[in-house]
Amino acid sequence: MFPSQAQVYDLFKAEVHKQGSDKLNYRFLAPEKVEADQTYPLLIFLHGAGERGKDNRRQLVHVMPQFTTVARRQQYPCYIIAPQCPEKVGWGDGEWHGARDGGYTVADEPSIRQQMIMAVVKEKMKEFPIDESRIYVAGLSMGGAGTWSMMAHYPDVFAAAVPICGAGDVETASKIKDIPTWIFHGTDDIVVPATFSVAMQAALQAVGGTPILTLFETVNHDSWVNAFDENPFVYDWLFSQKKSD
Repeated sequence: MFPSQAQVYDLFKAEVHKQGSDKLNYRFLAPEKVEADQTYPLLIFLHGAGERGKDNRRQLVHVMPQFTTVARRQQYPCYIIAPQCPEKVGWGDGEWHGARDGGYTVADEPSIRQQMIMAVVKEKMKEFPIDESRIYVAGLSMGGAGTWSMMAHYPDVFAAAVPICGAGDVETASKIKDIPTWIFHGTDDIVVPATFSVAMQAALQAVGGTPILTLFETVNHDSWVNAFDENPFVYDWLFSQKKSD
């Protein structure tokens, strides 16, 4: 049983990171129980365009209830950073060419939002027993594109990634080919066509990567439901990934 939205809000601590005149609202979740001499993985979760704002709540609507069931918190204890993107911007400063033309171009430099996310990661690693070899990034729709972008800008950070129905940049494939990646998309997605995920899988395979791609038949622009509600294998896969020394 998934927790209610009110229960999810209560589980995550509301925090703010400031960098000059910019600020990043985010929610932070710690494991239910932290054992001495143990380290725990960290997940960065990037929401979609519909959850942008400044209430520091809306970013927890999708996927986070699935991660915070009693059973999953016991089986997969982890830290989670769930930032909220402001209105009218995306996670990256890349260029979206539209569904009809196809394609997405990752910016040359990480956006201020991405820089602040990574600053929060560094802060939390100093304060909490986070396993540096088990840092993951996942996101849906705009957050799926953000996941691809974060991978490209910080390829040495992530032990695994789960981009869901997001557009990536095939030109970044050589940078990110060594990051274990499970891609999800609905075949009937009319917002971000599944061809974008198919293209990313092909580009990664062409340079020696081994990404997993799962396409959900007849599913529109909500494949995150299938990915995390109805696919328990993704949790085992994600939390088993670890960067080698």
